[in-house]
Amino acid sequence: RPSPQAFESLILAWLRQMQSDEGDTAASRAEALLDEMELLHQPDGVIYRKLIDAWCSTAMREELSIDRATDDAGGEAAAADSLLEQVDQDIGEHQKKKKISNTYGRAKNAAQHAGKILDRMENLYLETRTDDLLPGVTQYKGVINAWKVLGTSKEVDDAIRQINARRDATFAAAEIDTELSASKKAIASHKDILKIVIRLDDKNLSKRLVYRRFGRKAELDDEGKEKIIDPGHLGVSTSTHNYNLIIGALAKSGRPWAGDQAEAILDYMVDRYCSAENKYLKPRQITLNACIDAHACSPKADSARRAEALLDKLATWRRDYKLDLYPDCTSYNTIIKAWGLSRSADAVLNAERVFSQLEKDERALPDEISYSSLLNVYAKSSWRDSSAANKAEDLLLKMHQQHQQTGENIAPTVRCFNAALDARSRSRDKSAGRRALKLLSLMEDMRRTSGNSNFLPDSWSYNLVIKALSKGGDRTSAKQALELLERMEKWSKDGNERIAPDLITYNTVIDAFAKSRNKGSAEAAEGLYYRMKELRDGGSSVAPDAVTVASVIQSWALSGFDKSSARRAMELFEDAKKDPLIDLDTASYNAMLNCLSKSGNRHTLARALFRNAPDQAEALLGEMEAESANGNTRIRPDVISYTSTISALANSNERTAPYRAMKILALMESKASSGDKSIRPNSITYAAAIKCWARSRDKVKAIQAKSLLDWCEEQYRRGNPNARPTVVIYNQVLNACAYTAGSGDDKIVEEAFRIGCFAFEELRRSTYIRPNHISFASFLDVVSKLMPEGELHDQLISNIFRGCIREGVVSKLVIRRLRGATSADLFKSLLGDANVRSLPQHWTKNL
Repeated sequence: RPSPQAFESLILAWLRQMQSDEGDTAASRAEALLDEMELLHQPDGVIYRKLIDAWCSTAMREELSIDRATDDAGGEAAAADSLLEQVDQDIGEHQKKKKISNTYGRAKNAAQHAGKILDRMENLYLETRTDDLLPGVTQYKGVINAWKVLGTSKEVDDAIRQINARRDATFAAAEIDTELSASKKAIASHKDILKIVIRLDDKNLSKRLVYRRFGRKAELDDEGKEKIIDPGHLGVSTSTHNYNLIIGALAKSGRPWAGDQAEAILDYMVDRYCSAENKYLKPRQITLNACIDAHACSPKADSARRAEALLDKLATWRRDYKLDLYPDCTSYNTIIKAWGLSRSADAVLNAERVFSQLEKDERALPDEISYSSLLNVYAKSSWRDSSAANKAEDLLLKMHQQHQQTGENIAPTVRCFNAALDARSRSRDKSAGRRALKLLSLMEDMRRTSGNSNFLPDSWSYNLVIKALSKGGDRTSAKQALELLERMEKWSKDGNERIAPDLITYNTVIDAFAKSRNKGSAEAAEGLYYRMKELRDGGSSVAPDAVTVASVIQSWALSGFDKSSARRAMELFEDAKKDPLIDLDTASYNAMLNCLSKSGNRHTLARALFRNAPDQAEALLGEMEAESANGNTRIRPDVISYTSTISALANSNERTAPYRAMKILALMESKASSGDKSIRPNSITYAAAIKCWARSRDKVKAIQAKSLLDWCEEQYRRGNPNARPTVVIYNQVLNACAYTAGSGDDKIVEEAFRIGCFAFEELRRSTYIRPNHISFASFLDVVSKLMPEGELHDQLISNIFRGCIREGVVSKLVIRRLRGATSADLFKSLLGDANVRSLPQHWTKNL
């Protein structure tokens, strides 16, 4: 399959041909490539935009041709001296008209193609809600201008009207107002600002604005008394106070266009004030900070950069207009907050740069919010930046040391400590729990030595430490989390409500036990569930909820699994269902289905699957279907529900398992095609269904597995991005082929071998996935079990193993399969000088 990059390179290469005379041909070839690309991949929005621009450029170029041809055809022809000359003139006029008609047709064709690409882009955006696929105002204007090339006619007017209507509908769906979608739209008058107030529809803003009466007319009567001729109308006064309120309301609205419009109001105020047109519109500090906040709260991708760019604009105003306005600490703090909310990969570096500017600015000094804002940026980035948590801790310790040495610097508060703890809890470092405990000890020591309540940890501090401990995934971490919970319970009983454990505390400790996967962890998690019920019954605000139930069931599913695990999990699940104060949800049912899928217990499996039988009324999937049908939106089966059920079938070894799995898969696809995208099968679903065939005793299981693989790839090509075949799917197909050996039918065995070879070669040549050690081990099984021994057999085994070495995925599993597939001499020669217990590093580099 050609890669997305290959398609994009070819499309862009054709579009570069637009500079030649065959622009319409180049655009047509590029569009044909886009059609092919859509069958295999999801093109980026930039491809659609460039293709729309290409067709629009073609239409504009044809406009020049129309103008030239019209000029040539204009004017009065000279009188013909003879009949022959008259015939020549008539032919010439006919050819000119034909040329104009052809040029007009090409321009119309280009405009139609541009409109079709725009329509496809709109539909893709409305289906996927991917911001990159949202057409911009430029695309709509370009297509409208392409149609205007054709002059004035009913057809052109109708086309432009339809484009405008589609634009309004698309922008409305994207919550972008048509008139406010252009970020560079300037504000020309007070009326434009009033339009923003109307569109905000903020009743609180309307109450706070200051109004005055406009257009009032009066005159004196004969007695000298004032007589009102026209009372005028009440309107919003033009003042800095009112504009500040409007900018503040824009910031609170969080609309995509709020930042742009807030900045446009600020530009209008500066222009009117500095040109001496309105001395009552001087921008104040609150104006600047509210405008920065409007950008910071906007969901647009470039909102943080736009917020920071206001500082450069402010410097320009000071230089050109002598505007006495400077950023203060709040300005810098808000920009740092904007970078924290931006989800940008370089958010940490940009926030650090802004913080450094604040430290160097003599007019503004960092405060406690400055430090906590930067710490929050570290916390939000710690999941992808491994150094962010360390930077947060270093900054916190720096604050502490500077405060101890001078006593003048800002001391870290609970807010700062909690931000640093949050960074630790979000990081992927397994030592996060240990480092978080050290920070907590530092807080407690500072509280004891200083007596300052600002250093007293609160329940959120302990919750973050417990969350960090749960990352450890070992028994020690879970035990430490439980000890912290017990400390919090003790202090709460002693009257310290500040550190009272809440629902999050208990659920996080249960999650720590679930992740530890040790013997006794599930029992400890279950014990906490029943302790929470006792506390609730005793009048405490702590009460188990659906998350608690799902976490305890998950702890049983991950507990190493013995025969009683599914039974214990089901007993707890039934207890929660009977409890009127616990409102279970889809996640709770999914956790129970997942637990059953790992158990392999046939009886409980049957209860989970036969949802339509009268004697299986309590079957989990059936309950979810029934609850959803009755309008319970909290319990609605999703793709995880159905996939877990199919996984349970795959692990059951039931003879009818693959047929039941296919029935469930067909149901999912049927509902998905009817519009329910939440149960659209994904690659995990298809892998589970193929596993059902691989573990079955059916003679044609290899053929069925390959058929499902092909169907999965077909679904991906039809636009299901989550159905792209994975290495797990190919491994299951290879497994199905390997265990067809006992079928006793030579033709079926031969077909299974052919399918195995085809699947492995397809996997090996794939551009987006690579074979792993299980792939090589499974293919060794295919060759070993299905191919007769001999020279060709040994040569193929040798080639497979050498390929495994090149991929760097030689594992103990591969060595075991190799030993079983070859003679002792061949095995020894393939390994060479390598030691089985300590394989060469380049053999295992990608494990």
